[in-house]
This record gives sequence, structure tokens and C-alpha cells, in this order.
Amino acid sequence: MSLEIGTSIGVFGYMFNRLFNLLAGTKREKNPADSSRADMPLSRELQRQFVRSYIEQTASEREGGIPNGVYETSIVSFVFNHERIEGSSLTEWQTRTVFETRDTVLADSTTPGNVRETANHTKMFDFLFDSLDRELTPEFIKEIHLQLMAGVMDVPGQWKILGNGVGSVITARPEEVPSLIDRLVSEYNKFEPSLENIVRFHVRFETIHPFPDGNGRVGRAIAFRECLRAGLIPFIVTDASKETYYASLDEFRAGTTTPLISYAEAMQVDFVSTIAPMLADRSLSDSLLGKLGIERPNFKDDAGFVGPSTKSLKSSLESVEKSGSEIKSDHKTHRTRRI
Repeated sequence: MSLEIGTSIGVFGYMFNRLFNLLAGTKREKNPADSSRADMPLSRELQRQFVRSYIEQTASEREGGIPNGVYETSIVSFVFNHERIEGSSLTEWQTRTVFETRDTVLADSTTPGNVRETANHTKMFDFLFDSLDRELTPEFIKEIHLQLMAGVMDVPGQWKILGNGVGSVITARPEEVPSLIDRLVSEYNKFEPSLENIVRFHVRFETIHPFPDGNGRVGRAIAFRECLRAGLIPFIVTDASKETYYASLDEFRAGTTTPLISYAEAMQVDFVSTIAPMLADRSLSDSLLGKLGIERPNFKDDAGFVGPSTKSLKSSLESVEKSGSEIKSDHKTHRTRRI
């Protein structure tokens, strides 16, 4: 585990509260800068139609055990990428095997901990869909962590009792976590649902860093679920783009919000580009692909795929770079960073 643990964070109070207040954003009313954004080519109504179709088809494929569809493609991409970011050595094929068998043992695996976490991650993905009707609460966040870390940590689903940190980021002291999470969730639930507010919540959650481990995976899971609940295209942080993700997080904490929001939008486009061709609703699929300027792929076999194509990912990340802010990344810091 590469999470840095310590019993004190130094000059915590003043600096952390300043950062927390900076990230708090505006309640309920729209931010003019947010409403004028035009990076996402799909209207809110088209996004809602996609999300509704995606949820319905995911439920149908999951119940019927249908392979290689939107359910298997998205869950394997979600789990593989979010585990890989955290340093898992499991391959895409091994991740798919864990999903298909729901087994915690791989005959050729020398990293049983990775397998257990991957198996838990697939269950957590299902849990996110099963709980879409539930409002986000502190207790629900603990349930997500319990799903992810059961059998991996001694006390899964509990706030941290020791200080922790990620690089130079100042995180919350253990005794401050309950009140800070209560405040964060209360303010978020008063916000008008939008990608900007979901991203803002994500940054604040990662800054609090409420659990001993698994904060990044839980935070990204919350963002994915809240997008679905809001009728917004969800996004998966890919291992291939993690450098940009981490750098954009740092930019957001420093007060420059555009890079991370642009990154999330690029990953939204990437997600719908992957899933839209597989939708049973051909008319909706064609509308989505047409708006994105993407030709319908010709699938020559039934082998599903994980995450974006190289061409799609390159295009998505180029749109982030055009946002107007230079993104700098410390490769040594971000390559194996666990959040």
C-alpha cells in the first residue's frame, strides 16, 4: 500500500478550511461560467435518453446473463481502469475472468489481494445500480466503501482513525471527517444536478480523504452513480489518461476548474462513443453517433472491449488540451499514486 499514513498533518486547520470553502461552490443557482460551456456536444435531453436506455439495457443484460453487451463492457472497463490506476497488476483479461466467474482466486495470479479487490469492485458496480433510487448520504458512502474493501481491510466502511495524505495535498484530520462529510453531502444535495457540481463534490471528497484506503475508487464510483442519477452521461477515469486526471485535480484545488471539467466531458464523450453502438435502441444509437460525428463500427466478432480505442482517447484528450489551461504532471508522483 502506497498510501502515506501519519499521526499529524502539520498546519492543518487554516489551510484546509480555506481550501474546503474555495471548493464549496454556489448552492442551487447556476454558475454563468458553467452554463456557457459548449464542450459537450450532446444536449441534456439526449443525455437523459442515453442514460435511461443504458440503465434499462444494463438491468436486462445483467438479469439475463447476456455477455458482451453494454453491461459487461462498462463494468469491466470501470473495474479494470479504476483498479489499474491504483496499482493493480491484473490484466484486462484477468479482470474479465473475475467478472465472469465472480471468483476471488485466479490460478495464474500471484497477487490475491488484487483479485479480491477486483471481485469486490464488480459487486460494488452492481450495488451502484441497485441503489440509484437512494439519496447520497454519509452512511451510503460508507456502504460503498464496505462493498469495495470487505475482506481487504480490518474495518471496511469506517472513517479513518489515523491521519493520511496524498503527496502534498492536505487532507482532513480523523476527528474532522464526520462533520466535513456531513457538510459536503448536505451542500451537494442542495445543488442543482450538473457535471460541474459532481466534479466539485469529487474534488472536495478526495481532499477530505475520509477512509484509510480506497478513497479514489469510492470517489470515482460516487461520480459515476451521481451522473446516472442526474441523467448525465457517466465517465470512467482511464488508466491511459490518469496523468491528466491527477494534474487536473491539482489544478482544480489551485483554483483553476476548467481542466478537470473538460477532462470529465472528454471521458463522457468517450463513454458514450463506446456504449452507443451497442444500444438496442438503434434510433437513439444513430442519433448519438451522428451528433458525435462517429461512424458506426463494424463489429466482426462478439469479443467485448475495455475502455476507449486509442484514436478515441487521443481525440478526447486533445479536447482537454484545447481548454486553454496548460496541464502539468509529475509522472513519478502520479504513476503509482493511490487515492
